[in-house]
Amino acid sequence: MAQMKKILREYGPMLLLVGVLYFTGWYRPVMGFLQRGVLATGLFQPSLALEDPMPADFDLRWRDAEGNLHSLAEYRGQTILINVWATWCPPCRAELPDMAALYQTEAGQSMKWIMLSQDEELSKAVDFFERKEYPWLPVQAVGSIPAAYQSQVVPTTFVISPQGEIVVRKEGMAQYNTRRFRQFIQELPLN
Repeated sequence: MAQMKKILREYGPMLLLVGVLYFTGWYRPVMGFLQRGVLATGLFQPSLALEDPMPADFDLRWRDAEGNLHSLAEYRGQTILINVWATWCPPCRAELPDMAALYQTEAGQSMKWIMLSQDEELSKAVDFFERKEYPWLPVQAVGSIPAAYQSQVVPTTFVISPQGEIVVRKEGMAQYNTRRFRQFIQELPLN
C-alpha cells in the first residue's frame, strides 16, 4: 500500500495533466506546440538527395475541396513536394508552420505543393488550414496511393525532381525551411 501511495504521489500529477489535456481536446495543439519547439532545435532535418533516387509514380490522383480531380501527371517536369499529413497528428501540426514559412520563400514558390490529408473528412483538413491561415488547400487521395508514396508514418514528405525522380523521402517530422534545403531545391536540374 505504501508503494502505491508513493507511485501516485510521483506520477499522479502527470497522469492528471495528461487526462485533462486528452479529455478537453487540448492534447493535439499542446503536443504540436511542444514538438514545434523540438523542431526549432534543428535536430530533425530531411536527408537530401537519396542515394538511389526512385522513379516517381505519376498515377497519384486526388480530389480538392471543390471536388475537382487532379493527377500528379499535371505537374510532370516540375519540382513537387508531397506532404502526407493529418489534423490528428501532432508531428504534422508541428512541421506545418515551418513548411508555410518555406512556401513564402523563392525556393518554396518554385515548387508545386500537394498537401495530402489522411483525415477521413477533407472538410476537417480544409477548416484546419483556414483557421491557421496556411497558404495551401489540402487534398485527399482518390483510390489507392501508389506504392512509391505509401508509408506507415505520418507525416511523410517526398520531393520529386523535374526529371521525375523521388529525391527526398522523409518519414516523420522535419524542418524544411533551412538554407540547406532551399539551396537543394533551387539546384535541382530543370527538365
